[in-house]
Amino acid sequence: MLGGGGGLRGEGRGRVGPGRGSGVHVSVQRQALTRSGYPSLIDGLDDLQVRRIEMDMALTCEVPRLDGAGAARLSVAHESGARSYRQHLYEQAITLSAIRLASPTGVGLGAAEVDEIEMALYAADTAGAPVLCVEIETSPEAWPQGLASGLEHLAERGAGLRVIPAVALRPCNRLTIEAALAGDPGEPPGPGLALDIGDLFGGEASAEGAYELLRRIAPHIRHVVCRGSRIDGEGAPAAQGTVDYARVAAILGRAGYAGALTVALPEGGADEPLRDILRADVRYVADIVGAGPY
Repeated sequence: MLGGGGGLRGEGRGRVGPGRGSGVHVSVQRQALTRSGYPSLIDGLDDLQVRRIEMDMALTCEVPRLDGAGAARLSVAHESGARSYRQHLYEQAITLSAIRLASPTGVGLGAAEVDEIEMALYAADTAGAPVLCVEIETSPEAWPQGLASGLEHLAERGAGLRVIPAVALRPCNRLTIEAALAGDPGEPPGPGLALDIGDLFGGEASAEGAYELLRRIAPHIRHVVCRGSRIDGEGAPAAQGTVDYARVAAILGRAGYAGALTVALPEGGADEPLRDILRADVRYVADIVGAGPY
């Protein structure tokens, strides 16, 4: 069960939660800032009044910064690079909500993939991220061939670190989620889930089915991304979509969730400027959690 009391309470539309005193906070994805055309990540965070960001990871020796247009991804090849990046975040009063690692090569989790993720875990821990979101490509054939055991090994590698590993399943649907959790409604034996709400609702036949699945897996969730669902069409903002994020937040709150609600841009084209969509979605999510200036 996720710790960190003071989570969101209630279920239904409107403002939810006790506000600043709760552990839930709003963050924004690095890719959303880049796609919105901000001159730098800091300019984007300042404009949105957000000081928390989900970064993605590059396994190189380069050490990018936040204050240039080319500052894209966190470099983790050397521990010194992660330390330097953490210091830069501190100087700018910016907090990492999570670091995202792109899907390892191939389907499933073999020994080589687990070794790569282990290096990323240590770097994410040094950089000060509370969660490492590992994107994993899945298929029904992958489960008996080692994905479940790979998840257990990943959890063992992360033992003793402050950073929590969480898997972001691709595709994200009832079949892949239940297989990853081995049908266990209690505590998972391995890492938790990094959940994209838009993907979850897009993968379910009905919205009520998605809410029901969310209630069941809420104790396993370690990181949440908020974006428009595919059921709303390409480029649909979260603030204008059919997913009731106040209801989502209430379900998570009852499970004790105290992590980030990370705003991401919808995939595909959009009918209005991306920066306007991002501003509106950040305000929408912030209002739901009652965060005020964050």
